[in-house]
Amino acid sequence: MVPGRGKQLLACRAGARAIRVRDDDAVAVMRAGAGGVPRLAISVLPGVLLCALLFDLGFLTGQGAYWDDPQGIMGGARFDMPIAMSAYFHFLHDGWHWQLFHVPSFGAPDGTNVVLADGLPLLALAGRMVYRLSGQAVNLFGLWAALCVVALAGSAVAQTG
Repeated sequence: MVPGRGKQLLACRAGARAIRVRDDDAVAVMRAGAGGVPRLAISVLPGVLLCALLFDLGFLTGQGAYWDDPQGIMGGARFDMPIAMSAYFHFLHDGWHWQLFHVPSFGAPDGTNVVLADGLPLLALAGRMVYRLSGQAVNLFGLWAALCVVALAGSAVAQTG
């Protein structure tokens, strides 16, 4: 859909009734001036409060007890977090080269792509930038989880207009 063409409609199912939203409405929320910014700022407040209830400071900084033995939250996901973190830290310590997310030292014999190992490419790039600037390998997974919770609340308001 092209912004500015309000004739196209988005439809989604919410229970048994259909909700119709014009694409211009969603664009208007994103482009909102003074009236929309406070509304969006207020909408992320529940996400921030939820983060305060769910996550302790150790989790957010990547140095809490959870990170000593990180596990998935569902049965059968025991190794999801260790694999993702392994891919992340291998990517941090690797050099810059093309293919950007390929890490020769991760996965025998030819290496593997961090994207295929759940390494969260945007997080890995941010982590590498921090590592290159500071020399410290920082675990950003806790901050990423908090950002996702807060962004979910904000995106819900942006989508509903």
